[in-house]
Amino acid sequence: MLLEQARVASGARWIALGHTRTDLAETVLARLHRGVGLDGLACLVPRRGAIVRPLLGTSRDEVRHVLRQLGRSWSEDPSNEDPRFERSVIRAELLPRLDADVLAEIAEQAAGTRRVLEAGEGASMRRRARPCSAGVTLDLGEQVPSRAVAARLVRRMWEAVPGVAPL
Repeated sequence: MLLEQARVASGARWIALGHTRTDLAETVLARLHRGVGLDGLACLVPRRGAIVRPLLGTSRDEVRHVLRQLGRSWSEDPSNEDPRFERSVIRAELLPRLDADVLAEIAEQAAGTRRVLEAGEGASMRRRARPCSAGVTLDLGEQVPSRAVAARLVRRMWEAVPGVAPL
């Protein structure tokens, strides 16, 4: 990732991104449209590794208002207006009809639920996963997980194997 390379090269501790609560709402809508599950709804989080998003609690309009008051300008990505991109259509046509705060709350609740699930899955993986020559095996014993839980466990197992491409 280019930002991570720049962070390391500069000796910076963090990469601060300007995502706002409005961006969070747009992302939730885009992912709902694609039919994602919990992982997809738990999308933009305040911190993941060295990446921080300090503006997630603030709307895009609030950020722009503060910048205007400070006499500062900002840059807009031209693709934000391009109707070829799903996010642009959501931004122009759908988001104005909905409550962005409600959508952002959905994402925040999903992120909290995801953290709880990941903690439980991590404990289960530590109890049941065994390294082997082919990677990792998972002994479920008599328990048959739901399809959603099984999919999450398989993803976690895959990610536990060093050097494999992301799913």
